[in-house]
Amino acid sequence: MNSSHSIKLGTRVAISVTARNLGVVISHELSLAAHVTAVCRSSYNQLCQLRPVVRLLSANVTKMFVPAFILCRLDYCNSLLYGFSDGLLPQSVQNSAAHLVTGTCCGDHIAPVLRQLHWLPVSPSASRVQDHGARASVACWSCSRVSC
Repeated sequence: MNSSHSIKLGTRVAISVTARNLGVVISHELSLAAHVTAVCRSSYNQLCQLRPVVRLLSANVTKMFVPAFILCRLDYCNSLLYGFSDGLLPQSVQNSAAHLVTGTCCGDHIAPVLRQLHWLPVSPSASRVQDHGARASVACWSCSRVSC
């Protein structure tokens, strides 16, 4: 038995405040606030990295490129947030991504920009969760109709 992998009796083991499973961070209080913070941090980091690249792309490519990197992060495990308070939600990340895609100023009203892009607001509401379920159903139905 390798001694580097064993724990001796009387040894103190530090207990972590959070745990990560399949990319979801859960605190010791079973709160998802740490997960939302981690998603926002990584999304803003991604937006900062995308900003110089987006300036070189056309508008149509940008409309496909930014959602592929940002919105997928926001949508991953979004159904876990269903029923949590709206204060935890990373709506500001989506707003920043929308401003980046359209080139609008941060002071401009975001609702018309989101409507123009056809983006649903980030919320764990039943409509957004059901919309993702409907997209998955249509994708599965479309794939099953393709003959190889």
